[in-house]
Amino acid sequence: MRAVLLALCRPDHPAHALTGLLIWCLWFVLLYAALSLGCAGLPEAQAWASPWNTINLGLGVLILPFMALYALLIWRSWRALQRQSDAHFLIWLGLLVNALSAGAALFVVLPVLYLPPCI
Repeated sequence: MRAVLLALCRPDHPAHALTGLLIWCLWFVLLYAALSLGCAGLPEAQAWASPWNTINLGLGVLILPFMALYALLIWRSWRALQRQSDAHFLIWLGLLVNALSAGAALFVVLPVLYLPPCI
């Protein structure tokens, strides 16, 4: 069992082609669930006209661990590309999927900067 888990952690494992997308899906669900629960749970949230409020600040802080995880995955893939000559395709695929997923996560959180949460 330990050998299987260690194999999954290697950047040249095919599971890394899906890791970035799964993390993005988790981020997407958490973002909109937190936004919906925040708007429903805070009665004064409907009156907020500014994007600088508790809900948007919480969502902005929530993305930081996700970006750190993406940075770690991209960095590990980049290091593996420098060391290995075989399995280049899987490592590049994982690196690009993780980079695109990080970009998508940032794109989804951009409205937090300029829109009030409960429109």
